[in-house]
Amino acid sequence: GPRETCVAGRNSPRTPKSGKTASWQTPAPRHRPPVAPRSTPRSGLADWQDGRRIAGRRSLGLLAQDLDPAALERAVATLSQARLLHLVGYRRALPVAAYLAYVFQQLDIPVRLQHGTAPAGPLNPDEGVLAVTFAPYAAETLAFIAAARDHHLPVVVLTDPPAGALASLADVILPVAELDFGKFRSLSATIALALALALAIASRRKETG
Repeated sequence: GPRETCVAGRNSPRTPKSGKTASWQTPAPRHRPPVAPRSTPRSGLADWQDGRRIAGRRSLGLLAQDLDPAALERAVATLSQARLLHLVGYRRALPVAAYLAYVFQQLDIPVRLQHGTAPAGPLNPDEGVLAVTFAPYAAETLAFIAAARDHHLPVVVLTDPPAGALASLADVILPVAELDFGKFRSLSATIALALALALAIASRRKETG
């Protein structure tokens, strides 16, 4: 009979006799090793943040090591008896004084934040002063402390060591060392000490009524 002829279409499967993959067949996927992610160069901001964190942690370590419990107790005893606290802080110390004002207000302790060129309100002997200042000391802080001493107000100062220049102006000095990174100093230890002092004052006021 007539010979049947099979014509391979374009999509008909064909396998080469050689066993090799034909150019028109899809090759088997090859295993590729994983590509390491490209490293992103660190920015100056990241380095600065790391430096600030390290300086803050070390400052807190120095505070735990050097804090004088007796001086802290004297500060608590002195300020817990005051009817109202004047909080003094200028320049770099202003954020600490402002934070203290917020904390004392939350603790229902009357305070007055002093950050102008002249004392805000009168100074009375039944009030107290908590000043935060760092060398070189702000002239406004020194002037306010002098005015407070003239009106017989007790004065407690948070400052960096050594604080010999303030010894004759304050009843209690609480030294707190802050390490710097670049040209900026951390406030971690100062804020930690200020918060501890505020909470201790609030506790003592509750105890004594």
